[in-house]
Amino acid sequence: MVSERFRLVCEIASGSVFRRISLVYGALFFTIGVGLPFFPVWLKARGLGVEQIAVVLALQSGIRIAVSPFVSRLGERLGRIEAVMTACAVLALAAFVVMGLVEGYMAIAVVTALAFAAFSPLMPLTEACAVSITSRHGIAYGRMRMWGSLAFIGGSLFTGAALDFIAAGNVIWIYVSGLAALVAALSLLPAGTCCDAAAEGGGAAGQGGGFSFLAPAFVVFVICASLLQGGHAVVYAFSALHWKGLGYSGTVVGLLWGIGVVAEIILFWFSAPVMEKLGARNLLLLGALASVVRWSGLAVDPPLVALFILQALHGLTFGASHLGAMEYIRRHVPADRAATAQAVYGAMSGGLVLTSATWASGPLYRDYGAHAWFFMAAMALLAGGLALVLKRIDLPLYRPHHQPREQER
Repeated sequence: MVSERFRLVCEIASGSVFRRISLVYGALFFTIGVGLPFFPVWLKARGLGVEQIAVVLALQSGIRIAVSPFVSRLGERLGRIEAVMTACAVLALAAFVVMGLVEGYMAIAVVTALAFAAFSPLMPLTEACAVSITSRHGIAYGRMRMWGSLAFIGGSLFTGAALDFIAAGNVIWIYVSGLAALVAALSLLPAGTCCDAAAEGGGAAGQGGGFSFLAPAFVVFVICASLLQGGHAVVYAFSALHWKGLGYSGTVVGLLWGIGVVAEIILFWFSAPVMEKLGARNLLLLGALASVVRWSGLAVDPPLVALFILQALHGLTFGASHLGAMEYIRRHVPADRAATAQAVYGAMSGGLVLTSATWASGPLYRDYGAHAWFFMAAMALLAGGLALVLKRIDLPLYRPHHQPREQER
């Protein structure tokens, strides 16, 4: 049983936990908003060729698959998730500072591997922390996570604007500033913010002794959710290029991307009643259905008005799928395995599947143009079938579906 002292620490930490985790999400996603679009720009500015850039970017996914589950499990075993997150952020900050100073392809590749070995566990650990808080305090997960979406937009817009005034080789220092903000945000998390029964070896942790990541239901869940996220590969890689080729201005392309993120944020704001009403597997099924519609629609180059409507479905293709994944982990994975479950899901969805789909999207788009999206629609159909299978099989229920009323902040 969780000790009274540990319970008291949890209650104290929950007083401002919404603001503190929101700050962590904000700093983390600001950094991602800088790196995802502009890290390749920095690599090119440092003299790397296209093939060398591809290798360095591939290192990020490989490191995530290899390192994130191990570090996340370490955090669970130590019962000090906040401390592990802070250590990872400090190491990542130091590595990126070094990266900004080294020269040459091999040196950059080695430091990149070290930097992302430290950085990659931060996402699953943050998600595990937020899901734990959702279960214990009834604070809506989506209202914490949406600050990440807003910060991602801010990081991308800020860096894009900054490139009008600074050399591309200085982008790395914007990334470093985001990591410094992340270290500062994590320093505000007292011990117990991410507390769960695992830290004391009781409660849900004790109930989960028979849980296995190889359980058929969990395997089906991971494949289903990963296919839904991997289905975004063509839109991430080639949508801006394709729409510019159709004659749309950069402003229109930016608005097409922006409306999808706005829809995602709106869904996250209303996440508590949505997750309560639909549940994990229906959210995954909804994400699959929306993905079939979105990718099939994009494949036929619809008029601009329809294009905006299809892009607004990002709130479901990404948002509903992600909320479904978080809710499934929250309900069906014991507390002392949640961080590792997040890492496994992240390594598969954002690592193996998305990377493979992105790699395949190049030849597909080259050979089929917009019709490459039909292949993403096929992935969504498969995911929808797996979501229906998931409704027939189940893992033990470790956490109740009902969430307490959201705390006043």
